[in-house]
Amino acid sequence: MKKMSIGIGVLVVCIGAFSWWYTTRFDKLVAEAKYNITKGLHDPTSVQYRNLYVSKSKDDPNLLVLCGEMNAKNLMGAYSGFHKFFATKFLDTLDDGIEHGLYLMQAPDLCGNKVADVE
Repeated sequence: MKKMSIGIGVLVVCIGAFSWWYTTRFDKLVAEAKYNITKGLHDPTSVQYRNLYVSKSKDDPNLLVLCGEMNAKNLMGAYSGFHKFFATKFLDTLDDGIEHGLYLMQAPDLCGNKVADVE
C-alpha cells in the first residue's frame, strides 16, 4: 500500500513537470517572433493575436515558426482587421495586401506542420 501511494505521488509529479515543460518550451520563440512582427508598427502595444500556433518548416524541420493572425491600430487609431502572419526571430511576413504573394508562397511550407497551440 505504501509503495503504491509513493508510485502515485511520483506519477503526479512527473505529469506536472511534463505539463509545465510542454506549455513553456515555446515561450522564447513566441516572444522573439511577436517582437519581430510588431517592431515596425505604429503602435506595437495595440496588437491583438488569435489562432497562434508553432509550426515546423517542411523544408527545414529544425526551423520553428510562429503562425497566426494579428490585428493592430493604424495611424488613425483604428484597428485594421485581422491578417494572417508567420514569424521567427529573423523572419516575418504579414498577409496585409503588400506581402500577400510572398505570404501565399511561403505559408504552406512554414505554417503547414502544426506542432502546438500557443498564446
